[in-house]
Amino acid sequence: CEELGLPFALHPGAEGALRSSTPVGRPSNYFEWHTGIPLTYQSHLISMVTEGAFEQFPGLKFVLVEAGFGWLAHTMWRLDKNFKALRSLTPWLKKAPSEYILNQVRITTQPMEEPETPEQLLQMLQMIHADRTVCFASDFPHWDFDDPRRVFPKAMSAELKRRIFYDNAAELYHLPTLEETQVRMAAKG
Repeated sequence: CEELGLPFALHPGAEGALRSSTPVGRPSNYFEWHTGIPLTYQSHLISMVTEGAFEQFPGLKFVLVEAGFGWLAHTMWRLDKNFKALRSLTPWLKKAPSEYILNQVRITTQPMEEPETPEQLLQMLQMIHADRTVCFASDFPHWDFDDPRRVFPKAMSAELKRRIFYDNAAELYHLPTLEETQVRMAAKG
């Protein structure tokens, strides 16, 4: 992926086995599996960071698709805290784990986190630097899809919405800018 400039994306069900095992065994139903998807992604991300994948492949972009993003902030904090105390166990890491994540990992919104207030959602997005790490995903037509017209609070800045809805993905996948796309569409009439 790195040589070709392509991101490596992980989607639920591609973790190695459908309804992959958890610390307490295989989920017995869809509800349990669907709720626990972030746990699998968290394990993959921790492994990729601590085993040095991002250090070895500095141009690699890793996309975590459809596991939400509410878990990412505390994962970065915990990795950084443990890195300070246990750095000798991973001498190949040249930077704090959160730096690798912020530079090389992208995460999608779906399923959208729904805290009690819009302010809490905005705080969550700020904590994970959503202006550079988060890409919108609707998961339409599935039962839990996120409607792009209603997914973000009105108090969210137009700039952050644009980053999440378009710019972050355009940069990740080497797509034209929004302005370039608008010019092309206008030229087609």
